[in-house]
Amino acid sequence: IVLNALDVMNIVARLDVEMFQRLLSSPSLQPQFYHVLNSLLDTSSMADIKEGANMDVKDEVIKKSLILMGYHALRCQKNQESLNWGTQPTALQRICSLPFRFFSEEANKQVLFPTLIAVCYDNQRNTSVVEQELSVDMIVDYVEKNIQTGKISNNDGKNFVQDERRRFK
Repeated sequence: IVLNALDVMNIVARLDVEMFQRLLSSPSLQPQFYHVLNSLLDTSSMADIKEGANMDVKDEVIKKSLILMGYHALRCQKNQESLNWGTQPTALQRICSLPFRFFSEEANKQVLFPTLIAVCYDNQRNTSVVEQELSVDMIVDYVEKNIQTGKISNNDGKNFVQDERRRFK
């Protein structure tokens, strides 16, 4: 049920991201949305230490949650900031402390890094959190690699890499 619900929400976000963001950033829904995503990340990430956990399903929940967070944060300062709400670890810190396979396996990086970029783009506070939690060089390398392979083909990607390199040094 969780995977299906995440699929539906991701489809809605893909169809009209601005409407999706407007709905979920309303005062009545934003706290609930934050807590649901935070709980999904927490529960799914903890599966690593539980015996017999179906890792494929847990990883799918994490990936679909990350995609949803990316849509939620994309070019929306208010929604980006909401990922720092609550007690530590916040949702943003949970993203940064996902199991190592999300930072090393290509299929997982294709989900994680775009979300981190959406969360940090033009947001100094989130960028600072990510800098404290992990090596930002991984994200910059990811963007550079995607520019070279043509997955990011416009100058915005190149400017982003240059801007982020300066910011993180």
